[in-house]
Amino acid sequence: MAKRLKEQTKTTVASNQLKTRIIRWLQESGLYTGPQTQPDMNFAILGRFPKQVPPPGQSLPFYILNPVEDPSQITVVANVNLAQEHRTVLQGLDETERERFVSELKIELLFRCQFNFRQDERTKEYLGIQLAETIFLDPPLTKNTLFKTVERIFLAYILISLRVQELVPSVELSQ
Repeated sequence: MAKRLKEQTKTTVASNQLKTRIIRWLQESGLYTGPQTQPDMNFAILGRFPKQVPPPGQSLPFYILNPVEDPSQITVVANVNLAQEHRTVLQGLDETERERFVSELKIELLFRCQFNFRQDERTKEYLGIQLAETIFLDPPLTKNTLFKTVERIFLAYILISLRVQELVPSVELSQ
């Protein structure tokens, strides 16, 4: 019992040090938005990338998560929501065209980052895509590794934006 408590304390201290370091890096780079609370996470941090975006663009919100169940990793996550107009057009495609569009997008995302298409459970309508990339903390996390991962997530977002814009050119994605 005392050994397990000692391990939990050690993990909590290491997790807090990691959180402090990540927040400092994000603040120095102008990407820090604030802390978040997420169940089953040692910490959750909200950031935005890139720092400056020319109009009419907007930065992509992302989360950095450190799970309680495995504190030896962090995951960078971003949610890309499809605008109602895009969802309508996508649903309006015949099934073959819709599945071809989704399959081609999946292939393009395959080697960029992990992804999950979010669908309405009842209607099977595509609502958006969750992008994620896990970083294991051995060797210790570096600022370069973290920021390259955030950049990969952002580039996947740009790819999705471009492909979806081909469906309805006048409507932007949301996060």
